[in-house]
Amino acid sequence: MQATRAAGVFLAISYPALPMRFRPLFLGFLPALALLPALTGALRAVPKPPPQLAGSWLVNPEKSRDPGLASRRGPGGGNRRPGGESPGDFGEELQRPVFGGGNRGLGELLRPKQHLVITQSDTLLTVADDAGWIRELIPTGQWMREELGQGGPADVVTRWSGDKLVVERHLDRGGTYREAYQLDRKSGRLTVKLSYKTERMPRAFESTRVYEKEEGR
Repeated sequence: MQATRAAGVFLAISYPALPMRFRPLFLGFLPALALLPALTGALRAVPKPPPQLAGSWLVNPEKSRDPGLASRRGPGGGNRRPGGESPGDFGEELQRPVFGGGNRGLGELLRPKQHLVITQSDTLLTVADDAGWIRELIPTGQWMREELGQGGPADVVTRWSGDKLVVERHLDRGGTYREAYQLDRKSGRLTVKLSYKTERMPRAFESTRVYEKEEGR
């Protein structure tokens, strides 16, 4: 807008000094100048397309920060640290979620997924993990009910926040689970940041998992 005003002032000052034969051409610029703010606003209003997260992704333990990746476990299966230690309890006193188990428990929700397969369209994303779970994410920003998801029944909302896909789950059992998917356009890596918090926990459990895209997939 300031640039448009400046151009208008410049034209107003310059008009009297122009030779008569150039003044019709000069006046022809005025309609285009009047349309400039509308054209600029229309260009700004064009939404930027979301990043493409689709593909087959393998976790990179070296670049990830997740205590569960140090455990010896398989998809939905066994889970013990070397030496027989079990994973941490995330600060909960009455219940101790354990990674794995192949069920809809909290542990399976929090378990680091070694492999993700993501499909994406304009209205729907699906995320399939290494245990066979498939999640449907509809990024409308509206709360939806999910009865058979990992961690048990929950209210779920999915939305784009800039170039991040944010998924928030309010579990019926208590607690909020949040994921943020972000694609690094330069390296091509997919970063998934997650947190889980309940009123009984002194601090949230937080994790960052970095995935590399499988070539050709």
